[in-house]
Amino acid sequence: MKRTASFCLAGILLAGAPAAAEGDVKSGAALARQHCATCHAIAGTGPSPNPSARPFRGITKDWPADSIAEALAEGIRIGHGTRPMLDIDLSIEEIADLVAYLGSIQR
Repeated sequence: MKRTASFCLAGILLAGAPAAAEGDVKSGAALARQHCATCHAIAGTGPSPNPSARPFRGITKDWPADSIAEALAEGIRIGHGTRPMLDIDLSIEEIADLVAYLGSIQR
């Protein structure tokens, strides 16, 4: 399933389909609260609950949105060093939503 999602996402990104760029910010925020907020600061301000977890508001300074989308499709296995990361299986729509949310809070 994850490999299929990764290939589908890569095809959407390469084709420039609107679905990849038009995620729902509100749904992405809900996903961030559900899957990410225990470690990361997911809002536009404040520190992360886990000091070693990068706040979401600056994440696209080091990783472009398409790289983040690919990492999400793979279950997020980049940028976490030796710290284990949640193995989550998001749909293409959920990935677009989370990427849209990330884009909405960047500084």
